Amino acid sequence: MRGHRQGGGAQPDGLQDDDRNEQGRFEWTNDLRDDLLDCYESSSPARRGYMGRMHELWSGMHPEYDTFTAQGLRDYVSYLRRRGYVRGPQQPAVPEEQEPQIHIAEEAPPVAPEERLRDRTALHKTKRPKPQDLARANEELLNALTEEADIWRINCAVYEAVCSLSPRVHNRDSCVDRAQRRVKKMDAKILSARQQASRIQCVVEYKLAARPYTPKDMEIRHLFLTTILLSALDWVRGHGRLIEPPSRASAWRYGFDTPHNYNDHELYCGGFTRQWVKNEGKCGVCGDPWDSKKPRAHEYGGVYGQGLIVRKYGLGGIINIRVELTANHFGYFEFRICPDFKTTNQDCLDQNILKLVKPQEGVNHKNYRYFPKEGNKIYEMKYRLPKKTCKHCVLQWKYIAGNNWGNCPNGTGAVGCGPQEEFRACSDITISGKATDEPMVPPTVPVAPDEDYDDYNELEPPSSVVPPADEIPKPEGTYNPVSALIISVVSFLVAFLILFLLYFHFYQVGKRIREWLKSKTENKGEQKVSNMQHYPPMVPSRSKKRPAPQPNPNVRYGGANIA
Repeated sequence: MRGHRQGGGAQPDGLQDDDRNEQGRFEWTNDLRDDLLDCYESSSPARRGYMGRMHELWSGMHPEYDTFTAQGLRDYVSYLRRRGYVRGPQQPAVPEEQEPQIHIAEEAPPVAPEERLRDRTALHKTKRPKPQDLARANEELLNALTEEADIWRINCAVYEAVCSLSPRVHNRDSCVDRAQRRVKKMDAKILSARQQASRIQCVVEYKLAARPYTPKDMEIRHLFLTTILLSALDWVRGHGRLIEPPSRASAWRYGFDTPHNYNDHELYCGGFTRQWVKNEGKCGVCGDPWDSKKPRAHEYGGVYGQGLIVRKYGLGGIINIRVELTANHFGYFEFRICPDFKTTNQDCLDQNILKLVKPQEGVNHKNYRYFPKEGNKIYEMKYRLPKKTCKHCVLQWKYIAGNNWGNCPNGTGAVGCGPQEEFRACSDITISGKATDEPMVPPTVPVAPDEDYDDYNELEPPSSVVPPADEIPKPEGTYNPVSALIISVVSFLVAFLILFLLYFHFYQVGKRIREWLKSKTENKGEQKVSNMQHYPPMVPSRSKKRPAPQPNPNVRYGGANIA
């Protein structure tokens, strides 16, 4: 047993003076062990302060050993329980070399952290933990330790660690929460660094291929890049949209009476950072950010989720799907169908993944993914519908990009591995027993969905009148990259012309104008000086001043003579 002795008191049987002084050990008997276990069980270990009661019971039974501390007695009880000690005379004595050592008071570490812990407790107004509380909280841990573990040093280390920590982290749950938050922040930094690395890769390749920047042409290149980015900002922001069948965001471009969404090519779950850092990879089924207010804008009940059916298809038929990419991010397309248009979720969509009629050549993948090639254009694919009917289905387009750097399953890093940017869109369609190849007539008002719709149901093909081809509304003009390039070049030329005129004005014409004004001012000054030299000022005339008249002393005031 590991405990403290204050010195003095009766010596246990079998403990010699030399052994006590050199090793601090004595021999335990089965009677002493049984009495100690009785004291331990009688002290109600589950209650607070049980160690003090156990020490009182032990001191009453064996006053010659009352110098042992409660902590040491409790540690020896834990040691016996780990060994599987059974009471009774048949229990063999514990081998002497495996018994824990009894530490006397002089070997105990000083309790210097008590004062520091007391000051911190007064500052934070929290209850400081006591050694008894720590011992009770670590009871299960101590029982699980091996026999060779130094329990005394473990208790000292735990107490020192608690004294050095702030009281608010004493709770184990708070420590775990703080660790999880740190791990989450670190994962966010790693994802952001991977995304930045994929963007820097193109710059590095250009840097290695082209000549390095010089002080002479650095300003010109920066000006050129800034002008192109500012003039073609809308072009760069574009990504892609589902145009056949028209998605809920793009239906207005094809004559349907739906709200206009001019950013129908930017349904990318709020962006890479918002999706993977803030929302942990979650995204709305129709491309809306996961944390946006429900109902989301492009889901049923939202601003653009009007429930307007744009196409009718036949049972198990082959349909043409077209996707327009305004900025190719590589990756692949996937298409899914869910019969529940009111509460569409990803689990329902994953149960009905459409398959390609003819898989692509030269790519290693399953037959339901389509990999767009390089270039910004309209991609047309042929997919086969499931052999089920539904009165109102939701067709989902899912575009997993492949332009970010990440870790591959084989442990290496490459572009296209790991979390990627995602684009999604939803269309409202009908699958009936008979196919209608012609597109639907865009109604003047949105069609309200039926309230009694439940799931896939066999139904009669709806009757509709198909107008002539010349009366079918044509889609509005879409984005043309050639025109955007022309606009960018013209904008750059105009900006360059303005900068050239400013430079010419301030450094060429302006300099000459200042020199001319300066020379004109100097000429006026010289002319004035020359005039002063040729025409000296006239000397004023000098005239003698007349003296003032003096009064006559013989004349009195008022005209009387003075006698």
